[in-house]
Amino acid sequence: FPFFPRARHVSAYTVSPFWHSNIVWYAFSVLFLLWECIREKPSVLHVQSKSFIPAAVFIKWILKIPIVVTLRDYAVLCPYGYCLQEKRNYRRCSLLYHMFYELPYYYRHYVEGKSVSRFIFQCIASAHALFIAAFLRFFLKFVDDVICISSKQKHIFDSNNIEITDVIYNIMPFQKEKKKKKLRGKVVTFIGRITYGKGADIFVAAVKKLLKKRKGLTFELIGEGFLKNTLKRSLSKIE
Repeated sequence: FPFFPRARHVSAYTVSPFWHSNIVWYAFSVLFLLWECIREKPSVLHVQSKSFIPAAVFIKWILKIPIVVTLRDYAVLCPYGYCLQEKRNYRRCSLLYHMFYELPYYYRHYVEGKSVSRFIFQCIASAHALFIAAFLRFFLKFVDDVICISSKQKHIFDSNNIEITDVIYNIMPFQKEKKKKKLRGKVVTFIGRITYGKGADIFVAAVKKLLKKRKGLTFELIGEGFLKNTLKRSLSKIE
C-alpha cells in the first residue's frame, strides 16, 4: 500500500473519507486484493472495511472466492443516519429529506467555524457521500453473507431490505488501568463520544434536573469529542 508508510510517521489525525472513496482508491484496491488473493489463495474473504466491498466483489467474480462482509455502521444506508429513527420505521431517507433536513442539521450541530465556503464544501461532501452509499449498496447485493454487530442494527438493515445473515457482537478489549480515586456516594456517568450524535448536549440539562430531585450526586464525563470543553464549562457553573 503506497499510502500507509507516509501516514505511519505522522502524528495522529483524522483521515478524510475522500481518501478511500474515490475512483483511484477503488481501482488500486482491486489490483492490491487480486494480487494478495493470487498469492495467498484464501478460501473466503472477510471484508471488515466498507471501502473494500467493491474490490472484494470483483475478486469474487474473477477468482470465484465467496465474500463475507461485516457492517459496523449505517454508511451504506445514509451518510448521516439521522433518518434511521423509530418514528420513521428506521427507513433511510429520500434525497430531498437528506438535503433539506439531514444536511442542515449536521451543519448546525457539527461544523465549527461556519462560513459560505464551508457550507458549499459540506454540500459537495454530502452529495459525494450519498453517491458512495448507493455505490456500496449495489456491490453489497453480490456478497454471500452479511454480518452486523447488534440485533438493533440487524433490525435497521432488515427494514431497508438488506438481508443480514448473522449477528456477531463486538468483543471489547479491556486493559488494566491505573487505580483512580474512588468517588463516594451515587455517581452518574456519561461514557461515549462527546458529540451531539451521542446525546452529550442534553447531559447538562439532565444534570440540572437530577440535582433538583436529589442532592449529593456526583457526575462523571468520560470520552472525547468537540463538545467536551463546552460541557466542562457548563457543568462547572452548576451549583
